[in-house]
Amino acid sequence: MRHKQILDVAAENPEASIAELAAEVPSATAELVERVLEEHGDPAEADETETAAQSESEPSTESQSYPAPADLSSTERETIRAIQKHPTASQRDLAEKLGVTASTVSNRVNGIDGFDWANREAFANAVFSDGEAESATISDEAETQTPDTQSPESTDNPDGADNQASGPDTAPDDGDRSPTEVETAAGEVNTTLTTFQSTVEDLSAQLAELEGQVETVTDGGGSPEPFQEPELVHKVVHACMDSDKISEEEELRILDSLL
Repeated sequence: MRHKQILDVAAENPEASIAELAAEVPSATAELVERVLEEHGDPAEADETETAAQSESEPSTESQSYPAPADLSSTERETIRAIQKHPTASQRDLAEKLGVTASTVSNRVNGIDGFDWANREAFANAVFSDGEAESATISDEAETQTPDTQSPESTDNPDGADNQASGPDTAPDDGDRSPTEVETAAGEVNTTLTTFQSTVEDLSAQLAELEGQVETVTDGGGSPEPFQEPELVHKVVHACMDSDKISEEEELRILDSLL
């Protein structure tokens, strides 16, 4: 009996919301009204299209002001946008598309000033007549709600990240080498260092010996000049005078250098 009362009230009040229909039926709740309409169908749906067309054909005698998208909440904008995309859909159809209940859709649209369900398509088109204004409004809200967590240095100077990425490429990968290979390499290095050290010591000894010889010659500690001995000079003079291979001019030059 209560189900029939709900259907009769819904037929008599095609523009009423779920909550308003529940208020008209004694002891009925919005959930019960919604379930009854889903099970038996909404008798007002057949008249919605005709009522909407009739409302559009009749010129409005009063100028109506529509809210701007920025004046609506995000859920109200979502609902009005759904109405614009699906102007012939019922509240239950819109609820399924939005993932909410029909009573939620009803509460959303009834909370908007100037909204009339019979004139919902014109209302939605008027609110979103300027698509660019809507996009700008939503974009501004997104920028306000989203914190700027990226610092300018991380955007303008990605060199640090590149350096960190290139670091592992230049470092030796000793983790892939076995202990035996590491030990062999260490032994080869030690042998090379020992050989190099021995070579340096040999060169240092040779250098010290050469320095000692230079100091000896500088200090006059070397062998005496041969022509400083008188007997040797006397023999050289006689040999020059007795030799037929030395001319007189050469003998004079030799004597001049010796004496």
